[in-house]
Amino acid sequence: MKKIKSLTNDLLSANQEIENLNSENFRLKVDLDKSLKIIDSYKRIITSDRKSMTPTPRGKRKYSQNKIFESPAQITNPGTDGQSINNSPIPITNRSLDELEQNAINNDNFNIMTIPSEKPINLPACCTTFSNKILQKDIQQKKEINCDTPLLYASKEQINSHEKGNKVWKRKIVIVADEQGYKIRETLQNFVGCEFIVTCYSKYGAPLKEVLAPAESELSKLNSNDFVIILGGINDKNPRELLFFLRQFLNNASKPNILVSEVPRSKYLNERKLNYEIKFICSEFKYVNFIEMNYSVMIPRRKYFPLYTSQLLLQEILRVDYKLKYEIYCKSLKDIPEHKQTFTENSTQTDMFVDLVKCNNFSDSSTQTDMAIETPSQINSTNFFLV
Repeated sequence: MKKIKSLTNDLLSANQEIENLNSENFRLKVDLDKSLKIIDSYKRIITSDRKSMTPTPRGKRKYSQNKIFESPAQITNPGTDGQSINNSPIPITNRSLDELEQNAINNDNFNIMTIPSEKPINLPACCTTFSNKILQKDIQQKKEINCDTPLLYASKEQINSHEKGNKVWKRKIVIVADEQGYKIRETLQNFVGCEFIVTCYSKYGAPLKEVLAPAESELSKLNSNDFVIILGGINDKNPRELLFFLRQFLNNASKPNILVSEVPRSKYLNERKLNYEIKFICSEFKYVNFIEMNYSVMIPRRKYFPLYTSQLLLQEILRVDYKLKYEIYCKSLKDIPEHKQTFTENSTQTDMFVDLVKCNNFSDSSTQTDMAIETPSQINSTNFFLV
């Protein structure tokens, strides 16, 4: 009985909360309609002022004045040969902005469906009018509601605990570049998403020595799950100096994964020989990868260069990430004892063995057990993506 009472109280509190939300939603719609009406009145005033400020040509001035200032409310007297009783022209707007606001806001009973608006408002067909008195009653009822029910209190605690949760740890991608760093960070951040934080240090017209300088201070903050991308070599004059500083940087950077891009063009050196030497140096290190951009075939224009390079960088990042996950999976298999590993293999392949037994019509239980013992050694273990 206590559980039933508690559940009924929770249900009543939930229904009460739904009613509160509905009333608040309706109140917001009414406020939106009022604001749209005020905006429309302002637009009419602005357009009327513009019409009065534009000069009219002499040939059409009389016609335009009659067209603007004549109104159907003027009554003519037959004894005065068509002269109107009110000869003074009717002004377009004599009311100030404050009066228009008060009429739009303090209107006690207005029609919601006839409010001029640019976009149609989806309201229920059964309710076409609304008054401010009813709105005040709904607000008073909302204030009188007791919000200390257990269900509402629990939901507030869940929301606060979700907001105060631990911050998600994000991986880092550090880019050091010369002219090639133009708009690389924005495009690569859009491709990678919120899992990574992409930062770029670019120096236009700088050799590789100056390009690698800001990344040396960031090496201590990175780990094996982070990436460092090197885009440089365009402005170097001495190839031996370039290769020396590159090798020195790779020796100091042992933790993060480093991606060295192909040099697209060089003002002073031969690109093919330079890229061959850079690729040879990268092959000496375990966590260093050389990216072949195929610049010998085609170098994209400046407009499409960031998109092209970001796509290839993303492809290489995903490949290296896949490789790291596979290595972690292999290490986890080595740490598992042999008896536990055989148990998991037998348990995962039971369904396959049952199907084989049914197909071959094995009736004896001993043959089934023998087959279950022999076959797991021939079949691979579970997929490492599911671990």
